[in-house]
Amino acid sequence: MRTRPGIYYGVPFEEYRAIDAVNHSLLRTLETKSPKHALHERDNPRDDTPALLLGHAAHALVLEPETFSKRYAIAPEVNKRTKAGKGAWAEFCESAGEMTVITQQDYETVKEMATAIEAQRLHRLVRTGKAEVVLIWNDAETGLLCKARLDYLHQERGLFVIDFKTTEDAREDSFAYSIQKYGYYSQAGFYCQGVEEVLGQTPDYTFLVAEKKQPYAVAAYQLQCATLSAGTEFCRRALRHYARCLEADNWPGYPDDVTPIDMPQWAIDREMGIASYQM
Repeated sequence: MRTRPGIYYGVPFEEYRAIDAVNHSLLRTLETKSPKHALHERDNPRDDTPALLLGHAAHALVLEPETFSKRYAIAPEVNKRTKAGKGAWAEFCESAGEMTVITQQDYETVKEMATAIEAQRLHRLVRTGKAEVVLIWNDAETGLLCKARLDYLHQERGLFVIDFKTTEDAREDSFAYSIQKYGYYSQAGFYCQGVEEVLGQTPDYTFLVAEKKQPYAVAAYQLQCATLSAGTEFCRRALRHYARCLEADNWPGYPDDVTPIDMPQWAIDREMGIASYQM
């Protein structure tokens, strides 16, 4: 088990997940839901959803294509209700062993995404760095042991992190909304903090974004200082909050008191027929 602060390469995901340290997902759950939810997530790691499995497979094929065939097995299309199909499936599962199984359709999707990304100018930079880089550090303020797993770290011509995201819509205005909605800004703040603690430098942070449907359009966006600062501040508050919960061994859920509640104002306006409301 790796718990000493530093930078590590080639760490299998399951080994990384087992490291007893604070990650961004935990902090995000703490602040957007409750400490009770964060404690449950810490003690009961979630299985990957189909969407996350597709994203992980795309990461592997784009960032570490040389390892893809060792990590992923393509499921054959067989009729499991027949004797022959059951036999073929059992044989496949035995040969796949510990590899992650994905469908033929998902494989075709990630292969087409990878082909589209190869035409993107930023792609040349994911051949001169390291993929799936693990950072472990002690937060200077709280003393908490923290961990992060960077999609890609480039160090040859400047220091920057490449964060590969799959999305339904890679247009600038749409992805800017995704940065806020899905907490990509706080993830960036947390990852940059880790790089600063371990390597002593502040990195640039770039999103490589690929759409999940044809024609698999691709875009690259460099995160600007204002958004990165907001992400860093979010993580600072969350780390302090987590440290307090840990010290007191107190993990509250939602408030115990009865709280007044209304629908969003736009919904009230719509139901009341207020003329200013627009669809």
